[in-house]
Amino acid sequence: QDNPIKTRYRTGENHHRAKITFEIAQEIRNLYFEGQMSYGMLHNRYKLDRKTIYQILYDITWKYPDEE
Repeated sequence: QDNPIKTRYRTGENHHRAKITFEIAQEIRNLYFEGQMSYGMLHNRYKLDRKTIYQILYDITWKYPDEE
């Protein structure tokens, strides 16, 4: 069986279709959870789908490499 720690595909900002960086993902979390921006405002500012924003906010995607 394959070792689950090995990443055999590109993830996060190393993926060829990445639109943001880990730093921007953290900025999105900070802005939302500090009450400075809503989903709609984040959508307009970063041009990301609302589902993508939800996944960033709740650590479904865009976890820092040491959290994956």
